[in-house]
Amino acid sequence: MDIMITLFYALFSFCVVYPPSEFVAAGFTITQIFDNFLGSESTNFIKYHMKRITITSLIHASLPLGYVCTLWCCGERGEWMPASALGAAIIPMIMLVDKVLLPLNSVSKVIATQNWLIKVTPYNVNIVKQLDCSLVATAADTHNLSPSGEDEVQYVNVEVIPSRDDVKRFSFRMSNTALRELQPRLMRPMRVPESISLIPPLIERFVEVFKTNIAKNPMYYYDNDEVEQCIGCMQNQADVKIVNRCEPAQPGPADGQRPQPPCSPCN
Repeated sequence: MDIMITLFYALFSFCVVYPPSEFVAAGFTITQIFDNFLGSESTNFIKYHMKRITITSLIHASLPLGYVCTLWCCGERGEWMPASALGAAIIPMIMLVDKVLLPLNSVSKVIATQNWLIKVTPYNVNIVKQLDCSLVATAADTHNLSPSGEDEVQYVNVEVIPSRDDVKRFSFRMSNTALRELQPRLMRPMRVPESISLIPPLIERFVEVFKTNIAKNPMYYYDNDEVEQCIGCMQNQADVKIVNRCEPAQPGPADGQRPQPPCSPCN
């Protein structure tokens, strides 16, 4: 139905802008319809064409608005949810402080609430229930911010695929750091294909390198009463023991030279 209305209105607009001979014969042109208002062209040529140009410009400019009104009145609306009902379901979630709001750029953002996932752009708002969609990482690219490659930033393209046919899928692009802030709020984990490798955060990379170097050290045997709390979290028992392996201080010579510092031979 909407396609038929669009084709009909396009044909109608073309006939209004460039009226065929049938429209001219039927008197369905702008100059003929507003003949009484325009007056006589021969008696007042300038004023006549000033009026004609003004009316023609107004009618041509109103054709897009007329199409929207025609489509609104005669088109198929389908089983749409009232905006007030949708707003009543979303607004309480938006007002909660535990929502996650992540800017995509200066004009777009992604909002994740307890039940909803929302993408806001200058000309559109995509809303989907988290239980009715799945998130899939489609691409990832990494950029080095320093010549040494120590500072890296990764951007991930994520596509939101609704399980309902009446909800349009959408996608967004955000940094890996922002994506890790979004993931705890998601009710379903995001799928990452094997071809895409996400860079772990800096703290995880530090822990991995730290564990690799710790594994090279010899085993240390201890008593249960000797283990202290982890200095990082102060909640769990530490699984790493730091042992002072410095050589004992050597006494200085008899001429009064200062003794050797105790930790200078440490490797």
